[in-house]
Amino acid sequence: MNLELLKSKMLRGNSIIIPNVGTLKAYSIGEIIDYGDSQYFVDIFKVIFNLSDIKDQEFIEKANIKSEFQLIVLNSIQDKEYRDYICRVLSMIFDENVSFNPDGLDSFFYIDRIEDERRINSSNFEEIVNIIKLQNGMHVENENKIVDEKTKQLLARRAELRKKLDKAKGIVEDEENGKPFSLESSISILASGGIGVNIFNVYDLSLYAFYNQLNRLKMQDKFRTDIKWLTSGMLKDPDELEIKHWMEEIPDKK
Repeated sequence: MNLELLKSKMLRGNSIIIPNVGTLKAYSIGEIIDYGDSQYFVDIFKVIFNLSDIKDQEFIEKANIKSEFQLIVLNSIQDKEYRDYICRVLSMIFDENVSFNPDGLDSFFYIDRIEDERRINSSNFEEIVNIIKLQNGMHVENENKIVDEKTKQLLARRAELRKKLDKAKGIVEDEENGKPFSLESSISILASGGIGVNIFNVYDLSLYAFYNQLNRLKMQDKFRTDIKWLTSGMLKDPDELEIKHWMEEIPDKK
């Protein structure tokens, strides 16, 4: 499934159909708040984690675990409480009842009735996870482009300068507590500065559309600020500041 082609559907707020499996529900901001936004993201991350996130890497190596799905299956077989929890999370994600069928390496989750063969398994799990990540405004890994050392150094300087500029504008962190803006603050920012988006209709946006519009708003602010910096004469090397017009493609951020 081409993830790029799905973005237009996600921007519209459409749920995404996984053929022969089910539909990944596009939750609105209002529905996520009703669910509990902190709990929502905790639950989502239990499914879309990376093996590298696991602290006990020695266990991963000894158990010869090669994929995230394999680890989820192993834990589901050994721990009923964990299994019930993962089934609840997957049920929320698909908005249908999800159960687990333990069968060693061939174990799988299934939607509704097992005889319908609507399975979540090792063959489709990565694709499902990538779509969930996109729906929730998260980065989907692509192969890294090979760049020379000079380009790497320039990109590093740009990144450092960008951190300084963003911190000065209060975009990245709340200066009072040094933490990223909460969903509440992000909602307030978009409702206050977005064109056509206000405090009354922002809750109807899907999470993907919400982050899309919030990032576009940030790009507008970044573009105006960068132009001011470029014309101020304060930059030692103008190449350190990469200026992109706010009407360009929204960059895929990790």
